[in-house]
Amino acid sequence: MEGAALTRSGIEYLVGLGAPIKSMPARPAGVFCKPCLDWSERRPHLAGAVGAAICTMCFENGWLRRSSGRAVTLTPKGRLALRRQLFVATEVEATGNRPKVDGLASAAS
Repeated sequence: MEGAALTRSGIEYLVGLGAPIKSMPARPAGVFCKPCLDWSERRPHLAGAVGAAICTMCFENGWLRRSSGRAVTLTPKGRLALRRQLFVATEVEATGNRPKVDGLASAAS
């Protein structure tokens, strides 16, 4: 997969949500923003500094919590935030199945 770019309006939107993107170095070591396929679930997610900043924001806002190992749980607050702030329907809303977050199965909350 090739790299991805984050537009100025995208940065402003994510910063407005609380993602710590402005605090990242201008040229971060490693990948800044890139689509990635999870090796175990075979589902896409956002890798790099931008993906990490969004993940940090989700934990700090109480939208996600750690379950076990790599698994995370999408909280009811997170489900609402994804719908209202990011216009994303979780898998449980779309299909009735357990939600998947960042390519990982999570326990329904």
